[in-house]
Amino acid sequence: MNTQIQLTSLSELNQLRRQLEAIATPSSRRDPRAIAADPLVNLPEKPGTWQPPIEVRERENHFILRAELPGIPAANLNVQASRHAVLLAGKSPVRAAARGVRTWSEFNSGEFHRVVVFGTAIEGDRIEAHLQDGILTLTVPKRGSSTPTPFKVRLDAARPRKAPEISTPIADDSPTDTLPKIALNEDMLGDWWSN
Repeated sequence: MNTQIQLTSLSELNQLRRQLEAIATPSSRRDPRAIAADPLVNLPEKPGTWQPPIEVRERENHFILRAELPGIPAANLNVQASRHAVLLAGKSPVRAAARGVRTWSEFNSGEFHRVVVFGTAIEGDRIEAHLQDGILTLTVPKRGSSTPTPFKVRLDAARPRKAPEISTPIADDSPTDTLPKIALNEDMLGDWWSN
């Protein structure tokens, strides 16, 4: 039997890849402790969103988390932290195609959502964040032990630079100053080791 799947965008291909990885991933890898051992293992994605690619480097006293967020201003970012996790969320502008012009795009647009879980407790109130050239860099200090408390992370954006002219206007579907409201809960940012 021959089955063919027609994919119309890279996001559909990425979604298919995630579904295949979920099928092939043993249940032990989905255990919270196993997820925390490897921060690049994705937690379930919030429906209707995309996940930015990340890089995590562990140092003796801190982690360095970098996320690719090209074209997304600091005002559109929402970074929060708890005892063992960091949430990256926000909205990228939707670009409308010029009238009468066919456009193929692999750019992500709309809301994004990514939770990165660390195997070591972190100090969410001491996270340093910096956005420059489309790369969000978070310095996430490690913590000994403390009570889990969610924190809103302040973002230090680089000085704005004049962006190149874009021939296609940005759609006015929703204002860019309205970030998605994300309710923190134990599933997203909770203490994975408590019973």
